Amino acid sequence: MHPNTKAPLEELLVSGGDNRLNLLGGERLNKYGCGPQPRSVVPFGSCTSSSTSLRGYAKAMRTLRILQGQDDFDTAVAQCAQSIRTRLAELLELNADVDIALAPSGTDVEFLAVALAGGNSKKQIVNIVVGPGEVGSGTPLAAGCCHYDNQTPNGRSKTRGTPIDAELASRVTVKTVDIRGAGGRQLEESEINAEVTQLVVDSSNDDTVVLLHIVAHSKTGVFAPSFACVERLRAAFPDLVVVIDAAQGRISRAGLRDALNRGYLVIFTGSKFYGGPPFSGALLIPHTFDKTIQSLGQLPQGFGDYFSAAEMPERWTAIRNALPKKSNLGIVLRWTAALAEIDAYYAVPELTRDWVLNCFETQAPQILGASSVFKLLPTTPAPHDEEVDRPLEARTTVVGFWITPPGERNALEKTDLARLHHNLNRDISVQYPDWDTEVTSQCFHIGQPVNLGTAGHILRVAIGGELVVRVATDERLGRTFDQRLTWLQQQIMNLRRKVECLVGVEADADSVIFNPGVELPLKLPAANLK
Repeated sequence: MHPNTKAPLEELLVSGGDNRLNLLGGERLNKYGCGPQPRSVVPFGSCTSSSTSLRGYAKAMRTLRILQGQDDFDTAVAQCAQSIRTRLAELLELNADVDIALAPSGTDVEFLAVALAGGNSKKQIVNIVVGPGEVGSGTPLAAGCCHYDNQTPNGRSKTRGTPIDAELASRVTVKTVDIRGAGGRQLEESEINAEVTQLVVDSSNDDTVVLLHIVAHSKTGVFAPSFACVERLRAAFPDLVVVIDAAQGRISRAGLRDALNRGYLVIFTGSKFYGGPPFSGALLIPHTFDKTIQSLGQLPQGFGDYFSAAEMPERWTAIRNALPKKSNLGIVLRWTAALAEIDAYYAVPELTRDWVLNCFETQAPQILGASSVFKLLPTTPAPHDEEVDRPLEARTTVVGFWITPPGERNALEKTDLARLHHNLNRDISVQYPDWDTEVTSQCFHIGQPVNLGTAGHILRVAIGGELVVRVATDERLGRTFDQRLTWLQQQIMNLRRKVECLVGVEADADSVIFNPGVELPLKLPAANLK
């Protein structure tokens, strides 16, 4: 047995990454409140990360047992990684000419995007990041080809903010575009488009490569800049390199195919919307980059701290040959678990999935917004054609909110919100005996605090693929589909009541609690009530 496989699965699932995977304290959860082991929790935090589900854990365990019996461990892991790429392409219905590179996290994928944008030239690179505060705290550093953490996936200690590759980092300039203004107001599409346009115009010249990000779903649900704006810029500047940051995974398969057909790179993960264990990243690369990859030869020095040969597509022969052969088992196990969730999600009929998403989209704002302690963050779904079904990216699947305790004028700030986030994720029934124990003993994992600048900090509640599958198929939640949709509404209500408990709403205030009842806004045909 290879020494890499002797550790417990829980330890292996958090290996091969940065400090975000570290398990803290006696609860053995990471700083986001997630663990590598299945937990009895309502998973409303997929916009951050999720604990490993029973389905994902079982699939990862089967994979581990297979690898434990292999004589040539690194070759077996590489074959497993190729199987992951093949199956991911099948599930996402990608064209055969799309390459997939795996990575420890969505943040690490940024390094690959920068390397491909630069190619084998020595030009300056201007990397335009849209919504830097809402795509991941490490993204601006990674966009500049700098270490965003003090630990690399291969276990080496580095200084955060120092270059991964000095030569490449010296040629990269990161420019950012905010997506919110004063008071947390989401900027108008025209405002964001105008700033992006000006940056591209000012940065474009014969000696510079411009890499422009489209955020396909920020931490609070923003899509920007618009496709129309980007296509106008590409018409004017044909060498503009575009990458869609779809790390949230809240994008339809049709949306992915459209982006790749346009020649955009796509950052993707299995560990946000789909509910795989944290973290698992991927870069989807359209065929338009084939010549760049062939001419590149190898990735910049220092990238071996983040990637091994096994994560790269098999036809990237030269690049694979220049990377370490020692495989990252953690990536393979996390992606194996994530694939189990993606597979389960697309096994649910599309109409059924859509109804679960519709229930959350309509009920979460109504239930939470009816409480005086919640103030909802306005959201603007991505535009869509009203004549066709709404794609995933046009759904509101994340609801952000400020929390203001009774009698207070100001909303809670980061420290208090972090404490609230922690207590929602644990049984507090002993501390609050006057409240309904069904509510106070229940654990809710929601999205951790997000900084909106002068508008303060918010928490978020989200629906992800694992919860969609649970509502669609788990008869323990209700015999009929209608009953399970009602169960989902009740969990949103219970979350609201637990928040109210924690911020000091009186326990006897039930009479003013909004009751969603059992009536749904629409009914499915009987054939779908499984």
